[in-house]
Amino acid sequence: KPVKVQKLNTPIFVRDCIKTKSHSKAFIKFVDGSKVILEEKTTLCVENYKTNKLGKGKVFFKIRKVVKGRKLIVSNILIGAKGTKFAVISQDQNIIAVKEGEIEVKNLTGEFKKFEK
Repeated sequence: KPVKVQKLNTPIFVRDCIKTKSHSKAFIKFVDGSKVILEEKTTLCVENYKTNKLGKGKVFFKIRKVVKGRKLIVSNILIGAKGTKFAVISQDQNIIAVKEGEIEVKNLTGEFKKFEK
């Protein structure tokens, strides 16, 4: 059942989904110290302790180097990150931008085209 959250330090558990509406953001700090910002109209679900699943929207991740790693599932893509700052936009297409560090990207349903600038 959806719960409207407006206060700081509201706990989030495995299988919870966080959804932001228009003109809202969510700031999440996981127990391992990783931080996530959800922009407006974004849905992020906590699959398990190390894995999140992005529905539609835009998220920014900051994963500490001491963390063993986190995974993000975006439609048919699996992103693995450790000691990284990166953003993901999932709308009509998926866009991944790495600000610092490296990520591992794997297509869960076959091959995909790689774009390099």
